[in-house]
Amino acid sequence: MDNHVYHLAQVNIMNATAVNPDKVRAIYEREQQRFHQQRPVSAALLERAKQHMPNGVPCAWMDGLYFHQPVLPSAARGPIFGTWMTINTWT
Repeated sequence: MDNHVYHLAQVNIMNATAVNPDKVRAIYEREQQRFHQQRPVSAALLERAKQHMPNGVPCAWMDGLYFHQPVLPSAARGPIFGTWMTINTWT
């Protein structure tokens, strides 16, 4: 390994004791709440999907895929899809 690259890698290592786990947890919880508040349509569609599919997803492994509800697309253009929040930004 090139000594210069090795040196840069060492500089970027963070001391884990410098991270306050309570602050990280508070930020995580705040972001999770914000995520859910900004996606009420996805939450409603997930509840509706639970009437037809186990846990509202087509495959059992998808239920544990994320630590938040799935984001359900409401529009698409070719390979690009978006939620109800992003549709109005498309030109």
